[in-house]
Amino acid sequence: MLSTVLSSLLSIGFSAAATRIYSVHTLALNSALVASIMPISMICGLSFNNLILRFLPRVYHRIGIRVPQAYRLAARPSLLVPLGTARDH
Repeated sequence: MLSTVLSSLLSIGFSAAATRIYSVHTLALNSALVASIMPISMICGLSFNNLILRFLPRVYHRIGIRVPQAYRLAARPSLLVPLGTARDH
């Protein structure tokens, strides 16, 4: 609860300071950038933990193969998305 209140207060303080320092155009551009990055970070953060726990009993006899495969599958978006989103400015 305390961390939520402190986070909210810091966010309000940052927003108040940013509106005095930066232009509306700069704030809108950066806000859109952050809003577009959030779904990408969520996709890259998929770790399939629940999936591994659910199917682990079924593949117990091949656990040495399946767990590394699951981690490789989870790492692919984190490696491929930056390549697709990177561009020169």
